[in-house]
Amino acid sequence: KIRQQLEALADSFHRCDANLDPHGEHKVVFLVLHGSLSPPHIAHFSALEVARQAVRASEGIPVVGGFLTPTSDVDVRARAGEQALTLDRRATLCSLACASSDWLEVCTWGWTGASRIAQRIGKELTSRLAWTGGIHWSFEARWVLRSSVHLSSYLRDHSIPVVCIAAADGDLQGAKIHAMAQGSRPVSGFRSSTRSRGYRRAALLVPTDPSGVQPSHLRTLMLAGS
Repeated sequence: KIRQQLEALADSFHRCDANLDPHGEHKVVFLVLHGSLSPPHIAHFSALEVARQAVRASEGIPVVGGFLTPTSDVDVRARAGEQALTLDRRATLCSLACASSDWLEVCTWGWTGASRIAQRIGKELTSRLAWTGGIHWSFEARWVLRSSVHLSSYLRDHSIPVVCIAAADGDLQGAKIHAMAQGSRPVSGFRSSTRSRGYRRAALLVPTDPSGVQPSHLRTLMLAGS
């Protein structure tokens, strides 16, 4: 899917600029949404779509892919107990949900740790797709959070730029406070006062509520065989 996105971009670039330097790096972004995904539901996909639009609008950089990255079985059992779906089943559900998308994919590793996941995805994309459509591509990650609840701890522990979906004005204000407390500038674009491990620490706050659908409701329907 990402290859097709890059090939379409390359074709567009070549048509628009006959003097395009293919050896210059052309930056693109991929999104990562991490969580139990037990099960994946409409709010996950809405958050990715909202984040994609926000990154393109604020940075002007194409978003060529988005990854659902379910956590490990151990992590999900600790949260959901007996109702927990296995990693294999969650990955299968994610794959089915992404089947009709032309830019969303699934990582089935069951890893934790934003830096570890994003860097591994970035390395794999670089090794396979750095030269696609006759253009040299550079891949950057953006981590997607569906609320500001964990924003403060994320910014404290990680340096990958984050897109935080703030559900309401109060949530947005709280997200701004969390971001500034961790040394990030919560503005309409990715700007930052600190750098770490090659990434900019930054927070893009999006004041919207992607969906009111709750995963517990869907999980109950699935367990009931609906």
